Amino acid sequence: MTIMKNTVKILIVVLLASIAISCKKTDYSISISTDIKESSVVITKNTPVSIMYSVNSPSGILSLTVESSANILTKHLPDDDFNGVVTASLRESGDNSYVKIIADNGTNKAEYILYFEMESLVSDGKTEIEAGANGGNVTLKIKSNVDYEVLIPSDAQSWISVADNATKTMNPYAITLTLEKNEDVTRSASVTVRSKSANEIKTVFNISQAGILKNLIITCCSSSIVAPTLLGNDPSGKIFWGDGYSVEWIPQASHTYNDGVKDHLMEIHTTATGFEFAGMFGVSKINLKDF
Repeated sequence: MTIMKNTVKILIVVLLASIAISCKKTDYSISISTDIKESSVVITKNTPVSIMYSVNSPSGILSLTVESSANILTKHLPDDDFNGVVTASLRESGDNSYVKIIADNGTNKAEYILYFEMESLVSDGKTEIEAGANGGNVTLKIKSNVDYEVLIPSDAQSWISVADNATKTMNPYAITLTLEKNEDVTRSASVTVRSKSANEIKTVFNISQAGILKNLIITCCSSSIVAPTLLGNDPSGKIFWGDGYSVEWIPQASHTYNDGVKDHLMEIHTTATGFEFAGMFGVSKINLKDF
């Protein structure tokens, strides 16, 4: 009798264990993880970006596929059924550029999607900036998704400086430049806003600042010319001749430049309202500009 009771108990335990096992549900969950946590990235044209992925699927997977937009070139390098690398290159810019990794275990699917932006740094269309002689602040309007820098030519750094630093954003942003007062004639410089990582990604702004002086340029050839008398209420300025030679303007004085051989140029920076010549010798051509 005792043996029979023990046998029955064993059978019951086995039966209950079988029922418990049969009632346990199969885990069909599935997920994909990658080493890129952002939902979108900025990349350089034709420069591959690697996406390392891992699939978590206790019941195994039936398929893993990679999809992308038409302007994305992809290559799938699987390590095994659950891990691998997808490389993606952006061939041209476009809205909603993406790469999608899809895993399927027969019951559920998991998707991972990464969006791409082409590196960009553009102006709002206005790249010719004009400023007054008194100086002050001017703005350069750009849109950028890269880290960038403002490059000012060395010979213009005495009168142009950056007033603030911008941040990386695709929203319009105004970079403020400060210009010093210009007590001479009109001057200009090209200021470049350029990506820190790619020199070709840039936009150039041409800055022109008026001066308080007018500019008289006289071009002659094989001649001797006496500087003109400037007219107006106590006009002042400076005369530039030939290879950088210059003198301060002295009212009613005679300033002569004569090489007798080659074409030469006389440039007068002045507050004068007019002029008249005291004398010219052997002049075959004279052009007056920008007065």
